Amino acid sequence: MDALQLTVMLVKYHHSILHNMRQDIVNLGLAYICLEDIIIKHAANVVIGYCIAHFETPAKIVQQVYISLLESSYNEGSALLTQALELIAPVLPKLCNAIPDDRNTIWAVAPCRILPEERQNVQQTNTVFYFLTRHAGFFHEYRDRFIILCCEVASSDRAVSKPFESEQAVGSPIDDVSLAMGTTPR
Repeated sequence: MDALQLTVMLVKYHHSILHNMRQDIVNLGLAYICLEDIIIKHAANVVIGYCIAHFETPAKIVQQVYISLLESSYNEGSALLTQALELIAPVLPKLCNAIPDDRNTIWAVAPCRILPEERQNVQQTNTVFYFLTRHAGFFHEYRDRFIILCCEVASSDRAVSKPFESEQAVGSPIDDVSLAMGTTPR
């Protein structure tokens, strides 16, 4: 864990002198992602997130990291998960658009694919919806997909009586996404 924290600090503050080592740093992060410890995995994603934010990174790695972060369903390390998503969010439209004005770009379609599969996982659903809310400007062009998805998730969530308050908390992020997608211009 200390090696990952040190790597994050070096990449964050001294990325210009580490440019020649970027491949080694990404490989270090990828090696730690393979471990079983969830906190270590998310910390490694933060390292890779800083590399994506500061160095040229192949679109394939960006897509893999982005999708794995959205698919992560663990409560542990959710702050690290959010941090990694926030680091790569600004570069997603630039690095992952193979075709200009593509309506099926991977970074916009991934949440639409993941959310229907994971409706029962409240933590994961909230993480994705909060990410969509914080970056509504990126997703505004694709809002028609998300509004329909929000309605489906909200109706299925409210149709079933849920005894736990944490499970009822899904309504708030859904409402936030609906409002943000409806009012945020491109």
